[in-house]
Amino acid sequence: MNRQHLLITLLLTASAWIATPAQAADVMTFPGSICHASDPSQAGKILRSVAGVQNTSSTTAVMVNCPLVRDNHSNFNGTDLVRVYAYRSSSAGATSLQCTLSSRNSDGGSVASNTASYSGIGSTFLTMDVDASTFGGYYVVSCYLPPASSIRGIYLDEVL
Repeated sequence: MNRQHLLITLLLTASAWIATPAQAADVMTFPGSICHASDPSQAGKILRSVAGVQNTSSTTAVMVNCPLVRDNHSNFNGTDLVRVYAYRSSSAGATSLQCTLSSRNSDGGSVASNTASYSGIGSTFLTMDVDASTFGGYYVVSCYLPPASSIRGIYLDEVL
């Protein structure tokens, strides 16, 4: 095979690999600091920083909501993958760290949801996805944070 044929073969192979739909992704990451207390009266128990959002209470669990930006409104098939990177403290007792991913319509109504939880100690990630979304809708992750536990970040891979 001469150099010209070899070059053409390499270019065609590379362009076919690059154009493969499996390579496409709409991925975004969010800091845990986007989360806020779902009940304003509990906001004093939440510390938001570059390290995420932490429940500073040593005795009480707190619910936080984490809104996720959607940039693909032509997608009606939800998410491919959502990961919530979290830390569950040893002082959490029997309280699990639990998160729910919700797909909401533009009026705030529920379209789909998925829940995951963690009862171990230390850093982890919770994996969820939803299979439906609507035009003008949005996603939100709501987490029940045990005492001294935190959400560090969220990874969103939306269907293209």
